[in-house]
Amino acid sequence: MLAYITEDTIPELIAYDKLTHINYAFILPRPDGSIRDVSNPWKLKKIVATGREHGVSVLISVGGWGLEKEFEAIAADPAIRAVFVQNLVDYAAKYELDGVDIDWEYPVVGVSDGNYLALMRELRAALPDHVLLTTAVPAYGRNADGFPAESFEVLDFVNLMVYDLSREAHATMEMAEQSLDYWQGRGLSVEKTVLGVPFYSRPGEVPYRRMVQS
Repeated sequence: MLAYITEDTIPELIAYDKLTHINYAFILPRPDGSIRDVSNPWKLKKIVATGREHGVSVLISVGGWGLEKEFEAIAADPAIRAVFVQNLVDYAAKYELDGVDIDWEYPVVGVSDGNYLALMRELRAALPDHVLLTTAVPAYGRNADGFPAESFEVLDFVNLMVYDLSREAHATMEMAEQSLDYWQGRGLSVEKTVLGVPFYSRPGEVPYRRMVQS
């Protein structure tokens, strides 16, 4: 069981006994390959230490929504890519992290998918063997097509973002099944698949008649 948590999370409220992994979100990439640190380093250090006491691996999640231009600039230039990779290796060592999770939304087929693959391969080669490398990907569709299947071999697991897929019923069982079919159809093994589900809802109204019919 993996949980994404943010800088607003109160460490004492984390249910460590229910988890195997924590992704701390986010540190932000800059176009020159540098990274913007978390606002509260003490909180990350505390979560790492407490996680270790409970046998929970703590990873740092890099990126997030709206940072595609930064990732594009980094991954397209071999020199900047090397700087970025080294900065992530150093960051993982500084905070004694168990892994790095890349959240690039999204590489584009024929434009940046090759650069994404180069980035992931170089990052895997640079990280110590015991440090996990993971990524977050869309559930399915055009945005998912930009993640090359060749990257699966260097990833420890892949987080499927099966949520926020519509305005109301944004994370249905059918969507989850469709996502699993899509990624497994592209060669992602079950062992490396993490199905992302939301622990929140989206506001919307459903007529009683429709509920009865369903």
